[in-house]
Amino acid sequence: MNDEIVKWLNKQHAWIRAAAHRVLASTNIPDEAIDEFVEIIKNSKKPTAPPKPYPKVSSASATSLRIDSIGPVVGIDAISPRKPLVFGDGNLSIVYGANGSGKSGYTRIISRVCGKPHSVDLKPNVYKGAPEKQECSFTYTLDGNRESATWTANAEPLAALESVDVFDTESGRLYLEKETNLSYEPPELTLFADLVKVCKRVEAKLLAEQAKLVCELPKLTTEHLATEAGTAYSDLSADIEATRLDALVTWAEADEAELQTQQKRQNFADPAAEIQRKRNEKKQIDTLRTTLGEAVAVLGFDSLDAIRQLAKESAACRKAAKEGVTAMGGTSKLAGIGGDTWKAMWEAARAYSITDAYVGFEFPYTGDDSRCVLCHQALDDDAKTRLGEFEAFVKGKLQTDAAKADELLKLRLETLPIRPEPMSVEASCQAAGLGSDLQAAVESAWSTLEKVLTPLRSGTVPSEPPPIDTAVTKLLRDLADLSVAAETVAAELESNLKNNDPQLAKKKRSELEGKKWVAQQADAIRAEVTRLKKCDCPVGMDT
Repeated sequence: MNDEIVKWLNKQHAWIRAAAHRVLASTNIPDEAIDEFVEIIKNSKKPTAPPKPYPKVSSASATSLRIDSIGPVVGIDAISPRKPLVFGDGNLSIVYGANGSGKSGYTRIISRVCGKPHSVDLKPNVYKGAPEKQECSFTYTLDGNRESATWTANAEPLAALESVDVFDTESGRLYLEKETNLSYEPPELTLFADLVKVCKRVEAKLLAEQAKLVCELPKLTTEHLATEAGTAYSDLSADIEATRLDALVTWAEADEAELQTQQKRQNFADPAAEIQRKRNEKKQIDTLRTTLGEAVAVLGFDSLDAIRQLAKESAACRKAAKEGVTAMGGTSKLAGIGGDTWKAMWEAARAYSITDAYVGFEFPYTGDDSRCVLCHQALDDDAKTRLGEFEAFVKGKLQTDAAKADELLKLRLETLPIRPEPMSVEASCQAAGLGSDLQAAVESAWSTLEKVLTPLRSGTVPSEPPPIDTAVTKLLRDLADLSVAAETVAAELESNLKNNDPQLAKKKRSELEGKKWVAQQADAIRAEVTRLKKCDCPVGMDT
């Protein structure tokens, strides 16, 4: 082969070199080879393997070729010879016969099997049914060697006979009346012609695959067009660097935190009013949390133990007072002395005595002219003694201690947290900016706590602190977090009012929002880059 051609081939892409080897080995290039060339194109843009020596052009090696005979012929035209058509051993053979004997049919067979451009499709006998097969046998001598072959009608030409020139009436008209290909091409020119055919087949396959590779990138939103990430998104290419691609589709926690900060800073038309609103929300949240926290604290060990001690002291004092009443049983004529009803009556008698009956005298008045302030009968010595003992009991330490202990227990129980009305809870939650879920959680927490607080208000103290529902403790933590968050926003807004460049902040927020949107399209972006790489394939030959 011409050295210039070899030099040119070795400069071509790897798939062109591979195609040249296949073409030089055989002009019949199967679809599997085309697929192989396509894969080489998609996986490598430049030659990677060292050049291999090219074989000689096969057609140049033939020194002589002679068709010896044709036949038998089956299912082609109306030809049905009893024996093959033999051309003899001379350099000239004359075939003669009557009209319709098959002379033109043999000529059409020879043109077709030798692959001439003016050859036509071979048809069966129109007056008979479709044959089971259409074929023809050939014997020929190539470089002194006798060969034979059976050829199926209208199949690919026999490679060994392609160099045969056929001159018939049709070829005469073809050469004289039409523009035609050369009847003879040098092997080197044939190589290029065959490579062009292969290129067209490869190109057709690549274009078919490329047609299936449709861009599925979401349309870039208008507000992100001018951002850095938006520009990179619009300018995606097959040769984008891996690090640049990774950075484009990555959205870190720090990015999200910064974006939220910028959004909080810029989402308020009146920052001062928003600061006040956040502080009010915090105040309401703290009130809800404090009230619930106090209820939980009441049910703790120390609180319940203190209430339990007050109840014990009250019971002990009442017992001691009762024993004192029992000691007065010797002078008392009636039952119930020292009871609540009796005490009420005694205090009523005291009020009547010092304000109306015996003004200016201590109660009970037991002078010589004294009378009972209830029945107005004169008091004898026993009655005067009894009244004195009653007053001593009422003013005595036992009774005083019992009254004091009862009052302390009563005050402690009266100060136990009380479940707020549902409307009050709803109003507080709304003022705190809490949603319906947290409002329901507050109501549920109070329902849980009230089951223990109700018996406790009547003086029934559990022996051990009741377990607190985890939902209640979680609610308290959530409210604490919300309180901190509200104060944080208020503090940030205050800081922004003092130090902030509105235009710079707006641009920074826009850049972050653009970056986040682009990062959310990560899968589509990677798929698009893969598509672009598949589309970016060399197909033709370099000149």
